[in-house]
Amino acid sequence: MTTGFPVRFAARLGVIILAAFFLVVISRGAWASPLPQADTLVAEIQQQVAEIRGLEIKSETPARLLPRSALVQRLGRELNTDTSVRSFLTSQMLLEVLGVTKRGYDLRDLQQRLLEEHTLAVYDFKDRTIYAAAEAFEGGDADVSGRLVLAHELTHALQDQHFSLQRILPAEPENSDVAMAGRALVEGDAMLTMRIWGRQFLRPTDKRNLGNETTPADPVLDDAPLLVEGQTLFPYDAGWVFAQLLHQDGGYEAVNRAFARPPRSTEQILHPEKYQAGENPVSVTIAPIEQGLGGTWKTLRTDVFGELVLRLLLQPSAGFPAAESAAAGWGGDAYTILEDGDGRRIVALMTVWDTEGDAAEMFNAFAESIPAEYVANQRRTIAQAGLGRWTIPDYQVQALKTDNTVRIVYAPDASTLEQVDVLISAARIGPSSPVAPPPTAPPAPVIPPTPTPRPPTGTPTNENDGDFEALPPLSEPQTPGAATPGTPRPVTATPSPADQQESDEDDETAVPAFAPAATGTPATGGTPRASATPTPPGDDDEGNTPPNEPTRRQ
Repeated sequence: MTTGFPVRFAARLGVIILAAFFLVVISRGAWASPLPQADTLVAEIQQQVAEIRGLEIKSETPARLLPRSALVQRLGRELNTDTSVRSFLTSQMLLEVLGVTKRGYDLRDLQQRLLEEHTLAVYDFKDRTIYAAAEAFEGGDADVSGRLVLAHELTHALQDQHFSLQRILPAEPENSDVAMAGRALVEGDAMLTMRIWGRQFLRPTDKRNLGNETTPADPVLDDAPLLVEGQTLFPYDAGWVFAQLLHQDGGYEAVNRAFARPPRSTEQILHPEKYQAGENPVSVTIAPIEQGLGGTWKTLRTDVFGELVLRLLLQPSAGFPAAESAAAGWGGDAYTILEDGDGRRIVALMTVWDTEGDAAEMFNAFAESIPAEYVANQRRTIAQAGLGRWTIPDYQVQALKTDNTVRIVYAPDASTLEQVDVLISAARIGPSSPVAPPPTAPPAPVIPPTPTPRPPTGTPTNENDGDFEALPPLSEPQTPGAATPGTPRPVTATPSPADQQESDEDDETAVPAFAPAATGTPATGGTPRASATPTPPGDDDEGNTPPNEPTRRQ
């Protein structure tokens, strides 16, 4: 009986395939050499992937071999460009203001360590070539990890030939949330196709050996802030689920249609029924506010968080279920970050929600997150229904709910905060989504302030990382956890024990009942293209499952 790859394998392969997550393009180098002995292997896997994917091979994809250190150096050069350095510094400032990281946390160093730890291969859609680490190839053949990654990268080559990855993943995307959704489609399709390829073409002994191995710890990513870890994994975890649901509902033709009409938000990836219904995000535009503030204030970035980032921002203090629920009614947002000549910073966020009840839930979750996160290092100075203001180290923080919007401002003093709040209240909010979800409950009242914070809730997890059964098509959502119009899809780190069996007939369309908690840093831009050694899946042929592993933190 064939059981399939367990979900933890997919999550870890997602990490290893990310390697160039922050890069906009892959730089050129002089180390690459052809893989003459591997040409047959690459051509064979490309043909197999094309047959699975149902796409014609328009041109052969060349593969070039580099020492792993040279491949890392090739990718790492992009981390040191002026544009990348500025982007990393702005992201670091943003995360520091929001309390995600301490001052001095080095995001660029984190990315360099991820490259060194995980890089194995990369598809460069500028020159349509795969670059692979020489260590994965011996005598012109590839080890199991190398073959799996080749299947993944060759799927990207087919995507590029038919749908143009530069169109789906532009160097200068409309906003970071749209870019993340596009990456989730691209990587989710490649994860799904790689999985099917492994089931069909890996030798039984290879699958058995992989199933007998244990998943190694990932100290680099596991020690990263939850927001960074979640955004990094999102294109592979949640993207995989999104692609599987499309494939289950309409085969690869449905996946192809998604490339013609890419998802417009992480909300649509997290809730595929909203993508299918055509519910696009509401446009929110914050005009430059530096002139209104006067002084030496300068805008560093204006962008979009999206449902994913808002969930991940709340999760450390609120716990997974509360954070997921609070972010699920997202309709649209925009944020801006500014700095003045003295190094003081402002972050202002305007959010729009599907209903007033959704806005109230977000306000309540944020109001509870401040005392939960800062504990004794915070003091609430204004406590009204729908309005809260706190003093935290270095900042005044305010949240204000008005109808179906919530405005959040971090500023160095109360006077500046009030100026910023007035300025962002004039943000231009676009038309409502084409299709609005039906309300699932009466609007939630705004919780009045309480003197003590609610203890953070934990995240339910299951330590058994196994396989999973298929969900019904999106048009017939019946399985617990399946998508229902207007309700969020549950997301956990691992499937339940009941989800660990698949039949041979379900191999190519199986979908996990639960998506791993998802997706780098906000608005860093770039496209994920690199791969590295995958961690072991379960044994597809013998029905073995890997030993219990600790679940990824929430």
